[in-house]
Amino acid sequence: IKPTSDSGTIRIEGCDIINANNGLSGSGSMAGDSLIFKNCTFTNISSYAIKLKKGAGTLGPVNYLQLEDCTFDSVYQVVLMEDNDGNVSTAGPEVEINHLTVYGVGAPSAFQTENIGGVTLKNTIVANMDSLVMDLYGTSTTVSNVLYKDSDGGFGYQGGATFLQLSDVQSEVDPMFADAANGDFTLQAGSPALNAADDGGSLGDNRWIPAAPEMIEVTAGTDQILAAFQSIAPGGTII
Repeated sequence: IKPTSDSGTIRIEGCDIINANNGLSGSGSMAGDSLIFKNCTFTNISSYAIKLKKGAGTLGPVNYLQLEDCTFDSVYQVVLMEDNDGNVSTAGPEVEINHLTVYGVGAPSAFQTENIGGVTLKNTIVANMDSLVMDLYGTSTTVSNVLYKDSDGGFGYQGGATFLQLSDVQSEVDPMFADAANGDFTLQAGSPALNAADDGGSLGDNRWIPAAPEMIEVTAGTDQILAAFQSIAPGGTII
C-alpha cells in the first residue's frame, strides 16, 4: 500500500498483509489527515509494517495515526513515523496505539515515533524481540497497561520524557500464547494479560482473547437435559 498524495482519511480494516517488504509506505508528497488500521494482521514483513517518513502534511505524513486490534507477527518494525519539523516541543502528529499483539521484532525498537510527543500506547503485548519497545519523546507521551517479554531495556526516553510516564507495565513477563511459533497468539488460562487492560478486557489484539465458556441453564420439562447435551459446545457448562 503506497499513498503518494493528499489522501484525506484512509481506513484499513480486516486486512491480512503477508510476505511483504513494507506493509504501508508513505513519504514525500503524502499529506493525509488520518490513517486508521483496525483488525489487521501483518505477517513476515521484512522491513516496516507501517512507514511514514516526513511528508507534505502540516504535522507529518499524516496528522493522526490509529492502530487498534492488530497483530504483527515477524516484522522488522511495527511503526516508523517522523515528525515533520523534527522538534518534539512543537505541535506534531497524534498517535494512538491500542490492543496490539506484537511477536518478533528485528529493529532497535518496535515503535519508532521520532520526535512525536503525542503518542499513547496501551493495552498491548510485545514479545520475542531483542530491542526496546519504544523510545518515548517529550512529556506528553504515555504508556499504560503494556506487557513485554524479551526486550533489551523496555523503554528509552528522549526530549524530557521519563519513566514516570509509564503505568501498569508488566516487564519481562510471559504472555502465555497458545502457540506463538505457529501464529496462534490466543491467551491461555492463567495468562497475566487476561483482564489486565484499562477497559476491563485483556491485553493484546482482542481477536486472540479466548471466548468465555458457554453456559446452558436447564429448565423443567421433557428431554431438557438431553437437548442441552446435544447443543452445547465443547468446554461449556450445563447448570
